[in-house]
Amino acid sequence: METAWGCGCAVADLDNDGDEDLYVTNFGPNELWLNRGDGTFAAAGEEAGVAGAGWGASCACSDYDRDGLVDLFVVDYLHFDRAMIKPRGPDSCTYKGQRILCGPVGLPQAYCTLYRNEGGGKFRDVSEAAGIRAKKGYGLGVATGDYDRDGWPDFYVAADTTENMLFHNLGNGTFEEVGLPAGVARNDNAVAQAGMGVQFAFVSNPEREDLFVVNYEDDNNTYYLNKGGGFFDEETQSRGLGAPCFKHLGWGCFFQDFDFDADLDLFIAQGHVVPQASAISSSPGYAQPNKLFLNDGAGRFSDEGARCGDGLRIEKSSRGAACGDLDGDGDLDLVINEIDERATLLECSGPPRGRWLAVSLQGTRSNRSAIGAVVVLQGASRTQARRVLSGVGYASHSELTVRFGLGARGTVKELLVEWPSGGSELFEVAGLNRIVKCVEGQGRPAP
Repeated sequence: METAWGCGCAVADLDNDGDEDLYVTNFGPNELWLNRGDGTFAAAGEEAGVAGAGWGASCACSDYDRDGLVDLFVVDYLHFDRAMIKPRGPDSCTYKGQRILCGPVGLPQAYCTLYRNEGGGKFRDVSEAAGIRAKKGYGLGVATGDYDRDGWPDFYVAADTTENMLFHNLGNGTFEEVGLPAGVARNDNAVAQAGMGVQFAFVSNPEREDLFVVNYEDDNNTYYLNKGGGFFDEETQSRGLGAPCFKHLGWGCFFQDFDFDADLDLFIAQGHVVPQASAISSSPGYAQPNKLFLNDGAGRFSDEGARCGDGLRIEKSSRGAACGDLDGDGDLDLVINEIDERATLLECSGPPRGRWLAVSLQGTRSNRSAIGAVVVLQGASRTQARRVLSGVGYASHSELTVRFGLGARGTVKELLVEWPSGGSELFEVAGLNRIVKCVEGQGRPAP
């Protein structure tokens, strides 16, 4: 039984045996739960070499060296020393006139950790040799993607009050940290924000992944547009994502096509970190409603949560969030983790607004879960792309199946799958409003 203070998780078939395993980050040793295939799991963190000993926040699975084995990237928040914390009282920290617990400023920052999967249930810490320890901070969220489309997975870390970090994969087993020159370490005002949730996604271009980071209250969340050539521009305000979130504090986030109209929408889980926020007149309070932004098709977002049912009017202090079709009806449901409350389950119960297609992948030369694969859907009027991700948003994991909305009259010509191994294949689609399974090696080689 797990008795640690759990923080984050990610799921993948880490041993390529046909079932999904679970990795959990903790305050204290992390844990790897290997799926026995009979509905039970075996604790294997220490034996596998991935327990660590820090304060694990978020984690992600990615085959960074493309050897067919899924590796682990772990974000540690900070080095906690109780002796360094001021006791709550007249001399403790304050925020907007309220006495609160101190941190993170003043506590030692932490490095991230990269565990290479060696096979046979064993991992090796390659953080130093791979260049992941080139920079540290108060890391909270991690996103995986391939921002320069060179075929090698990259990592982005959202940090709390310190610069965000972008680890560019050089393709030789090493990384360089390029957050500042790429334009994603700070916002356009040259300020290091307090980032939590983060995701790469093909929002505005099916060939480039943009980047979105949620931040603390009295600050914008940040939308970075991928300009190509390894550079990003901030476009938060022009996308409609500035003012609606300025007073709120965001955590889990992800892009999905919730209304099936062939563009990506955005969900953000929100909630303050200190209960005293409810006594601050300028704050929305400790409990906050979550946000659902719908995309107008041209890349501008509007806050439509209030008209999307009572579930998005609930006010709690939310943290992690996950998305998937929980009831098998084709639409997307939400699970939100709450502080000091039961989790919230939001079922999408409205009638479908458009056609859809879901794609489940199985790697053979690539890792079996196909983590890192890109699915490109060629429709009659629009091309869309999705990446298979393990560990999304903030300290959370959503389903590995990728989903596309097609609009009311959308059609699909074919699917292109770019496998993590480096090969690409085309697959036929026989009908819509269904799940298509694509197995590596069973498609037609792409030209």
